[in-house]
Amino acid sequence: GPRSAVPLETIGREGRRFVNMALTVEEIEAVMGRPAKAPIRVFVGLGTKATTSERADMAMRELEALGAFERSHIVFMSPTGTGYLNYVTAESLEFLTRGDIALVAMQYSLRPSPLSLFRVGIGIDQNNAFLHALKWRLAAIPEDKRPKLHIFGESLGAQTSEDIFAEEGTEGLHRVGIERGLFLGTPAATKFRQKWLSDPAAMDPDGE
Repeated sequence: GPRSAVPLETIGREGRRFVNMALTVEEIEAVMGRPAKAPIRVFVGLGTKATTSERADMAMRELEALGAFERSHIVFMSPTGTGYLNYVTAESLEFLTRGDIALVAMQYSLRPSPLSLFRVGIGIDQNNAFLHALKWRLAAIPEDKRPKLHIFGESLGAQTSEDIFAEEGTEGLHRVGIERGLFLGTPAATKFRQKWLSDPAAMDPDGE
């Protein structure tokens, strides 16, 4: 959109698909039968900035510029290796919140997930940097006006989002202020998954 500082040519095919498929107010109102807002979608491509910290910073600036912190929900979505994000998940969230939501994603690879395994560490570092910055920005907002933060990851995106918390379990999710999370198709190599299955009580002491 006109307020975005991310050049369209830097976000690749999957990024363009993601931002262009945002539901319109008319589409949401036709399905939900109630007034809606125009949902916000942010995508920072691998080619947008050179480093993980720069991409995380750009995502934060985009959220600010597009008014994401005035919405009720922010969903951080970690894509698959190509940058693909599940459009059914994205649209479902936009319908059910009647557009009162911002979806944000950052690319860490350009190849299919099996060919992007060597980029997992980069994805984890990038996601961690972003969530750390987002935590402090949200903490500055009065609690009664603060957007709820959620996380989503699919395939390699599940690994790059879950393994931020591999050493902390659910305590890590609380540390960055995440309210809810959904991970689909988590790879077997994911440390978070391995530890959860081997010692659920240690990873999730309160049975959440």
